[in-house]
Amino acid sequence: METLEKSVLGRLSYPRTIVRYMAVAEDLGSFPNAEKTDEIDAAMVGVITRLRALPTTEAVLANTKYQNWMLALEAELFARNKAEGASDRENEGLAGKGRASTKSESKKRAKRGAAVGENPKLGDDLAAGELGPDQVDAIAEAAGKTDGEAARDDGLIEDVKSSAPEDARAIARRWVEDHNNPDGDGANARHQRQRRLRSVSKYMTKDDCWAILLKGDQESIEEMWSAMSTAARSLWRKDGGRDVPRDKHPRTRKQRMFDAAHQAFGSGSSTTSAKSSSSGARLNMWIELSDFLAGDLRASFADGRVVPATVLSRYMCNGTIAATVFDKEGEVIHHGREHRFATPAQIRALIARDRGCVRCRADVFECEAHHIIPWNAPLRGETNIEELALVCTDCHHFIHDTNQTLYRNDEGRWQLRPATEGEIPAQTHRKPEKPPNGTRNRHKVRHE
Repeated sequence: METLEKSVLGRLSYPRTIVRYMAVAEDLGSFPNAEKTDEIDAAMVGVITRLRALPTTEAVLANTKYQNWMLALEAELFARNKAEGASDRENEGLAGKGRASTKSESKKRAKRGAAVGENPKLGDDLAAGELGPDQVDAIAEAAGKTDGEAARDDGLIEDVKSSAPEDARAIARRWVEDHNNPDGDGANARHQRQRRLRSVSKYMTKDDCWAILLKGDQESIEEMWSAMSTAARSLWRKDGGRDVPRDKHPRTRKQRMFDAAHQAFGSGSSTTSAKSSSSGARLNMWIELSDFLAGDLRASFADGRVVPATVLSRYMCNGTIAATVFDKEGEVIHHGREHRFATPAQIRALIARDRGCVRCRADVFECEAHHIIPWNAPLRGETNIEELALVCTDCHHFIHDTNQTLYRNDEGRWQLRPATEGEIPAQTHRKPEKPPNGTRNRHKVRHE
């Protein structure tokens, strides 16, 4: 317990029962007999009893804090076990003892310990609540692919720490790709490996439904997902679109996606509609202006993954790619009051800039262009790129229904505040109008 006491106890204010518990644990050493844990059990029962006596909200917050402490302790113990000669497989076996645990969960806990062994500060940050378990796991997964280097990279840790927990895996994945393949050459190898592993399987889920799992390269999955999203969007419009309240729609978004897939793959009578939907699906990628001018056509998907050169060349030949070229500050596109709806170029620029819903991080396939100041508000919002934001359908409804406004705080993060009178649309429930020149205000690009 010496390391934990130095790294965590020196920084946090532990309850007396926890301190007593750790002191007892230190005295009992390796616990050869079960009876020696009796006093620890009693201390922990005391902690749980006191937590139950607290108001619910306070108890939940305190319990989360203590769970982080114990996760940090567990990670350090696995790190210590590995330092004493245990293998990763032995740590995985140890993680599965004492409670029901899946193999994937046991592996995750063992990897967390290996990462803390590479960098004990990860355990400190986990215990202090500066990093959540999912964030540490994302770093640990990246560390396993880079001989531990990811766990020691301060830049990656800070990026993960300053981002939302749900973005941690994407950030770590991009770091691994850049680290292992700084020139992007490894993207081709990854693509070929995923192609070799492509497969389809049919199985029954836990809720007694049938499912089809398609596994393969990202590019093919993106194409299929884009086609389904486009078809599902058409079904949404047929169901009434924005004229029908969200809770009154006959189908949920997931149900529309299923129906779109069934039209494309299962219903012979829908071949024509499926074909037309597929023809409208395009992959959205972006290329930095500096790379473009240097003749280096390195493209990336919305999640930051590099597009393999062989795949990029195929897309450029058959015209299924919609690429946005932008500089590091973002392409500036202004239309003022000339156009009410965001143009396709602006939509692609928003995808490149925001990479998903700025409020809940829903994927770009479920996002729309939102006027920060509504077009029909007294302040007369304009269709300029810096006055638009990418939001998902749910958040779009929420912002308008609750009369709120998006804004960027001093750190550049999007937040909500109550809208002023000048920012509230003059007509809350309006019928959808046909965008000029056939453009659409909504551009579906990825999952929720």
